[in-house]
Amino acid sequence: MRKITVCCLLLPFLFLCSCANEDEEIDLLGNWTQISPIEGVARSAAVSFVIGDKAYVGTGYTSDERLTDFWEFDPVNSTWRQLANFGGTARNSAVAFSIGNKGYVGTGYDNTYRKDFWEYDLANNRWAQKTDFGGVARQMAVGFALRGGGYIGTGYSGNYVSDFWRFDPMDASNGYDSYGNPMGSWTQVASYGGKNPKRRGAVSFVLNDMAYVGTGESNGINQQDFFVYDAESNNWTEIAELEDDDENAHPRSYGVAFTLDGKGYVGTGVRSANLNDFWEYNPSANTWEQKTSFEGTARVNAVGFTVGNKGYIGTGSSSTYRFDDFWVFAPNDAYDEED
Repeated sequence: MRKITVCCLLLPFLFLCSCANEDEEIDLLGNWTQISPIEGVARSAAVSFVIGDKAYVGTGYTSDERLTDFWEFDPVNSTWRQLANFGGTARNSAVAFSIGNKGYVGTGYDNTYRKDFWEYDLANNRWAQKTDFGGVARQMAVGFALRGGGYIGTGYSGNYVSDFWRFDPMDASNGYDSYGNPMGSWTQVASYGGKNPKRRGAVSFVLNDMAYVGTGESNGINQQDFFVYDAESNNWTEIAELEDDDENAHPRSYGVAFTLDGKGYVGTGVRSANLNDFWEYNPSANTWEQKTSFEGTARVNAVGFTVGNKGYIGTGSSSTYRFDDFWVFAPNDAYDEED
């Protein structure tokens, strides 16, 4: 467990008798271990998806160029292998998800907002263009896979947007790609909920066939609300906001999220400054609990994913600095200062 010391201050003309003479110690559970960095260049606003027991990371931007390279991460050996470059233009701030043994990447920014959509075939190490995303071109959206379909929503198109769309990879109504596979189709579903539904830089994760989306920036204001999406009823329901037991708010944008052992995890991002705090969502109790903070440099626009029973965070940026480091998270391990 990591102990965080909370210091109390005496300010001129202000007497705080409750904390003037002692510190409070808070125990947080969870441990981070640094692993092999991505073999490619450092980057921010990349995408990631998981197929089987490996993760896939690519695109994004360095300090002076956008990228198309893609890499496979093997957590057993902690090694990276370069794959075929992304089939579309070099870009940042796209979205990605996987359905079965295929990966999907679309939208993003390459000096213009994009709506093209691509499928990665792992068995043949190749990309094929699919039917364009059904909504307006955008960047900084969220994407997830749910019940055999893929979803993209929210983001920024020159304006903040809140619409959501479902991709059916097996629909051949738009024809077939260059390899003879269905082009797929898009159907608009219920837009994101909340008082400020239009946003960019939100996060998403999936638990028990339900998708969770929250945080993000709405018209320059960072958000802390969260909603859960039920694909069967096509409905969004508000859940607990990202806050601690004392109801202290923790809004943010451009963070990361992943799931482990039936719980959701959210962290990093930016509020008034870059953040490294980390939070666990328990769906059965509808509560958030703080875990040991991310031990890398506080950052925005990182990638996060789950492989097996471990969560990972890597890449991202802080000001003009880009990162290539990766870290693995064990939510129930005690904090180890030597890691």
